[in-house]
Amino acid sequence: MRFAESSQSLTSYKAALTGTQPLSREVERALARRFLAGDRRAGDELVRACLPFVISIALQYRRWGVPLEDIIQQGNLGLLRAASKFDPSRDVRLATYAAYWIRAEIREYVVKSFRVVRLGTTKAERKALRAFRAGEGDATRLAELSGLRVERVQQLLPLLASKEASIDARTDDGGSAEDRLASTLPSPEEEAASNERVST
Repeated sequence: MRFAESSQSLTSYKAALTGTQPLSREVERALARRFLAGDRRAGDELVRACLPFVISIALQYRRWGVPLEDIIQQGNLGLLRAASKFDPSRDVRLATYAAYWIRAEIREYVVKSFRVVRLGTTKAERKALRAFRAGEGDATRLAELSGLRVERVQQLLPLLASKEASIDARTDDGGSAEDRLASTLPSPEEEAASNERVST
């Protein structure tokens, strides 16, 4: 779905998801198996149950100057990628597995959008960028060198320093990032429900 850049489209989208409930582990696995066997309706149901979770993650990126509707759209693309790779035989929920893909898609989009539209468009930002590339990483020092406010430099630093890694890449211990996706944090369903209550 392509979002119009307006708060009305976001309101309508969230309203369409009202009442969407997290799936039980058993139902999720059954739908995932059917989806992998080619049942597109099962895939739609599986993905739809996680859409509120995507919104909860997207809200964490709302201060980067990119329309929230676009951030959610990118997160949904990450969710679709995760659903296509999800293995129901593993002891992990789809939302937990998908969190990496959702964040990766959002971060890549935010960084590209931020850099193309904002970073380096002013003389001060270009000075900060050159200083950062020269090895200067302190926000206060970058602010002094560039003339930007410290707060603005602090916004830029995470984007300048961020790096993505493939979930399939092997680590020093011989495993992959995918092998370590299980979390002891509150379940994605609990986190999504909590964030949904705060945002509505």
